[in-house]
Amino acid sequence: MGHQKQTFQLIRIFYLVVCLVVAKVGGISSLSEPLVSQPGDFVIVGLFDIGDWNQTISKCKLSGSSVYALEKALVFQDLMKDFAVGNYSIGYEIYSGCKSEYLNRQISSKVAVRDDVVGMLSSDWSKGVEPSIGSPTSFFIPTISYIYSEDTFLDQDKYPTYLSLLETEDMEAMSIINLLKFLEVQFVDVWYNRISEKMAKFVYNQYVLTKIGGGRLTYFNGYDGVDEEFEEYDRDSQNVRPAPVQLLLFNGNINHVIPYLNETVHVRKWRNKTYIFGYTVSRDHYRPSQQEILEKELDVENEIFIYLRSEIQNANQEKLTVKGGVLFDRAKDADDTISENYRLYRDCNFSGSVQHLDQACASTKPFTSWMSYVATATVLLKNNLEQILPGFVPQADIFALRKKLFESLVSGKHSVVIYGKPVNDLSFEDSTSSLGYEVLEYRKSTPNSTEENMGKVHHKEVSTEVLAEELDLTLKEHVKEIGGTVSCSPDCPAGSHIALVSSYPGLSKCWTCHRCTDSTVSHELNSKKCTKCQKTERASGNNTECLVVPKNFISLDSPQFLVGLTLGSVAGGLTLLLILFIFFHRTRPVIKASDPVFCYLFLGSLCLGDVLTVLTLLEPSSLTCQVELYVCSIFVVSVCTNLFFRSVKIYKIFVAAANFEITRPFIFKFLTREAQYTILFAMMIVTALLTLASISLGGWVFAEKLDPHVSIEKICVSANFLATVYPFIIPSILLTGTLFLAYKMRLFPHNFKETTTIFTTTLILVVICLMFLSGYSVSEPSMKSILRAIVYFCISQSFLYCLFLPKVVILLKKDDLINAEGNLSAAIQSYCDNNEKRKSLCANASATET
Repeated sequence: MGHQKQTFQLIRIFYLVVCLVVAKVGGISSLSEPLVSQPGDFVIVGLFDIGDWNQTISKCKLSGSSVYALEKALVFQDLMKDFAVGNYSIGYEIYSGCKSEYLNRQISSKVAVRDDVVGMLSSDWSKGVEPSIGSPTSFFIPTISYIYSEDTFLDQDKYPTYLSLLETEDMEAMSIINLLKFLEVQFVDVWYNRISEKMAKFVYNQYVLTKIGGGRLTYFNGYDGVDEEFEEYDRDSQNVRPAPVQLLLFNGNINHVIPYLNETVHVRKWRNKTYIFGYTVSRDHYRPSQQEILEKELDVENEIFIYLRSEIQNANQEKLTVKGGVLFDRAKDADDTISENYRLYRDCNFSGSVQHLDQACASTKPFTSWMSYVATATVLLKNNLEQILPGFVPQADIFALRKKLFESLVSGKHSVVIYGKPVNDLSFEDSTSSLGYEVLEYRKSTPNSTEENMGKVHHKEVSTEVLAEELDLTLKEHVKEIGGTVSCSPDCPAGSHIALVSSYPGLSKCWTCHRCTDSTVSHELNSKKCTKCQKTERASGNNTECLVVPKNFISLDSPQFLVGLTLGSVAGGLTLLLILFIFFHRTRPVIKASDPVFCYLFLGSLCLGDVLTVLTLLEPSSLTCQVELYVCSIFVVSVCTNLFFRSVKIYKIFVAAANFEITRPFIFKFLTREAQYTILFAMMIVTALLTLASISLGGWVFAEKLDPHVSIEKICVSANFLATVYPFIIPSILLTGTLFLAYKMRLFPHNFKETTTIFTTTLILVVICLMFLSGYSVSEPSMKSILRAIVYFCISQSFLYCLFLPKVVILLKKDDLINAEGNLSAAIQSYCDNNEKRKSLCANASATET
């Protein structure tokens, strides 16, 4: 904290030196001193642009318009006079920025580096606000603006302690948009003047064109007549009638509103219109209501007049009037420079363009509503100082006090009393007052012909339900009764969009309706366009909403699953029956020749294929995909191992029979029964480990494949091809060895055609698998599970029928085709007799055996 205080002290000294040097050089050192002040332990500063800077003579000259700044300064002075909190006296200083940006910046920089300033009112001149808030807020002085605000001022990084009693133009425009939305206005003409152009275009672009698409945007001067403005209006009309709602965003009442209403109501005889006045219409000059505007030389009938007003704006007009109020009393005494200057101008009217001061002073000047804002800002600072100063430690750092004051201002809701009249629920949100605007309605057709408060409207974009809570629903009914919500075109229902007819963009309310197509929807009436659904959504049948696309998979009650379950169950049942059949006939020669153990093991392996047929058709998930890969790899390795072992065993018999002297291959030593079990078990274990590795590397995974706007297919897919083939490396080697041995044994005796069958079946299945792979990659996701199930089923059934159906046929005959006695020797003899060389070798082998 000590280091921070030293840093700020150095900055203060630097600022002070710069300010003094610049002031001396510029010759304005006297102007940077307060006009009026009252010393105190702490000081609140008010900056008012009293007078106009004359560059030629380098002086600040009072003029007719100075009276507006004088009266605001008088209010500030009156409220701050003799203010104290406990043992602390709170003084004030009043400066004049003289409508000079340079001087405003000079004064605020000088004030910022002082140790006793705890609060400040920024310049009351719109162009002086930005120069007057930068330095004070940089030194964390709570600075309240009440005349003008921009979105850039709300940047708390740049202006950390800035507060505004006024919403920005965009915020005010959003309040108007919320009102239009509440009234369900569909066709509105927007009028604006030079000062309100930004706000008008915001409303027009964000609501008229974007939300409803019906209405014109017209500039209105008002000072030089209305012919030119209404010529432009008529030129843009394109034979489309005037909108039922007219939005007037004028700064100043008499010079703009009266000429406009005179033209529309009297000359053009517009009737049954709703006129909405923006807040700026009644902000400059203080008026108890709009009735004086609406009834002065106007013959209105069934028109509805709606206007916005700030609660601050009308804070105790009785005490702030020129005659008989605080300003008159203060000016009459003329006890200081401000009062004396104000007394000279208090009876002058400078609201219009005048040639001489005597013309302006011929009638009483209308007072302005800005006095209420000055009073509100001043009382806010006083009230919050009264709350925090009693707990302030005199030795504490001034920055701590400023921070605490700012936090008190921005926390909670405040109630300020302006000369006896309260303004309640005043709070700040994002550095801006969130008090909102009162919405008042005036209709001459009502019995009393008085204005009525219809609620409040705020600048945040909210739902129609929230607006219905803020505003009186009868206001909407009144507007609807006189046609304020009609448009120049029929409503386009949800599920369609408007197709513009008019070439003028502001009259795009005239349209035809086109249905939304493809995966686009519209949710509301009169949508300007259809919104495309997200890729994971599809349009409903009437294109009114986006529905989540279905997740497709083979369900348990689907025909595909039921067929697969039936076939798999029947095939599995047949395989089990065949195992039992072979077991009961295990002593028959045909079974003994084929090795019963091989039959049991091989048929058991084929049962896994039947299980796979059903398992593959289950709903894909991470678990089912992993289980499928495990079962598939075990199934394949079991089939290939058994085939390979069987082929080697047969090959051993005939190699030994053909040449007893030949050196037997090393592998022949592992053809025992125990070796058969061990090898099969080892192959299954290794394959299981390879399958685990494949899964961990993302080989075979569960995925959801999106078909945009159609469906999401739940599938098992190979995300890493190399990892996916890991479990099938050993089966591929065994299968290759089987084919090689089976090919070498193609000329074995007729009675041992089992090798030929193995070779033919295996070769056919290899071709089928290759064809399956080529077609599988281009298949629809919904078909891939079915294709895999078909392949598993075909593999198991092909081996079942090719290898075991002939045995069943033989067993069902009364006599074996091969005699149980000596069938092996007869087969070998037949094999030897087919070739002279083999005949000689067999004879030698027989002699050696003898």
